[in-house]
Amino acid sequence: MKNKGFTFIEAMIAVVIIAILSAVAFPLITSYLEKAEREEVVSALITAKGAMERYKLDRGAYYSGTDLQSALKDYDFDIDDRGAFGRILLTLVSVNADAQQFTLKGTVISGQSFTCYINESLSKPSLNQNGTGECKP
Repeated sequence: MKNKGFTFIEAMIAVVIIAILSAVAFPLITSYLEKAEREEVVSALITAKGAMERYKLDRGAYYSGTDLQSALKDYDFDIDDRGAFGRILLTLVSVNADAQQFTLKGTVISGQSFTCYINESLSKPSLNQNGTGECKP
């Protein structure tokens, strides 16, 4: 009578194949998640800038407080300041004395180092506050 089932060698080969597939897939998945977080920062900064512009149109000056979410919710800024998954942080870095200029900072807070800035004169986020360096996801 022939035994049915797997031998130890066959089971070990299956484990090795699964390990190899996992070793290949894990870095790919991680890189896609990191890119998504960077894209979320860029998108949130552009959305926040638009909300700041609409706020200024209504009130004559940019918002200068610390609670961006509450202040700008009526200006199409309906995202949480920590992003969709709590992995980014948006902060208002500066508003000048007469509230006619601002700088916003977006940072990924989930381990990777990625920070971008946007201000009233930039059309897209940059790598530093003076507007140089393209902020690519």
